[in-house]
Amino acid sequence: MYFAFLYKTMAVLTRAEIIEIINTTTPGKVADLRGVNLDGLDLSGLEIKKLGLDRASLENTNLSNANLREALISMANLCSAY
Repeated sequence: MYFAFLYKTMAVLTRAEIIEIINTTTPGKVADLRGVNLDGLDLSGLEIKKLGLDRASLENTNLSNANLREALISMANLCSAY
């Protein structure tokens, strides 16, 4: 079940904001970040499994050692993500 955050489509978020969202998401829920812009962020080592990133843009995003298991990333832009 999604826990809705009221971000506009393609809103730009920082690593600090992503960490805060992850830490404040209710257990068993998924933070709804559909369509956000995370281009170029360093998300390495984060527990991204709590995020719903459908249609989000993660172009050139550092995802090394991030836990993406169970992450919702349908139709996300992962071009040049590493």
